[in-house]
Amino acid sequence: MKLDNKMTIKNLSVNYFFDFKNSIGDKKAAMKELVRDVERKNHDYLGFKNKNKLSDFLQREIYGFSSGDFLVKKTIGRERINSIIKRSILICREFSNSRDKLIINVFPSYNKFINSKMSGVSGYTSDKKNILIFISPQKNWQMALKNSLVHEFAHTKAFKYHQWQTLLESLIFEGLADNFREQMIGGKPAAWSVALNQTAAKKTFLRLKKLLNSKSEDIYSQVFLGYGRRYPLWSGYAIGYRIVKAYLKANKDKSWGEIFKLRPQEIFKQSIYLK
Repeated sequence: MKLDNKMTIKNLSVNYFFDFKNSIGDKKAAMKELVRDVERKNHDYLGFKNKNKLSDFLQREIYGFSSGDFLVKKTIGRERINSIIKRSILICREFSNSRDKLIINVFPSYNKFINSKMSGVSGYTSDKKNILIFISPQKNWQMALKNSLVHEFAHTKAFKYHQWQTLLESLIFEGLADNFREQMIGGKPAAWSVALNQTAAKKTFLRLKKLLNSKSEDIYSQVFLGYGRRYPLWSGYAIGYRIVKAYLKANKDKSWGEIFKLRPQEIFKQSIYLK
């Protein structure tokens, strides 16, 4: 299907936030201006509780912890981004039977980790309708954008049907997102999905079993992001990916529309992951 970039897709909006004055010296001032732009365009805080929560998140995601070398204005073609967004969402909707309202919010990235380790693209889903995309035109950024959009789309389905609070829910929802992405558009598993091999993933999961009902953000950061170095970087993604892969292998007759509605505990139970 040939897409016209001006073509409107029902219940899909794309907002760009590239034009704020970014500054390493005064990030808070930059974020204040950016949040005002968000309020002006969206009339809300993109699924966050208030402007302070949104501002803090945007500052961490856009700048990271070491962004000085990446604070360079780079040209990003909005027409190309629009085309990738529309194609990706059309694919997702075809296989999930979803036409729900969706807002894609696109921000620049000056985050050293994202730009060097993730091809310049990261995503975050704050609720059932808002996806935040952070982008810098590094090598392979276009494929990274497509992968991120499909991954985050799956998260909007999780928010539609379920609460997302515990460590187990995070394992399952991240696993669903990566497996959904693979089935929709193919390609190799994401780097975080295979950060641990099968043996290492199971050993790490056994260490986590007593924490599956934890709602601690600190535990999440340790398991998924490697904070504190108690677990290897991206452990949670790798474990969740393998749990859901095992579930899909045992339930080949299930559609994605059905799978998204299942409780994470049921997916985990049916995966028979440790047997």
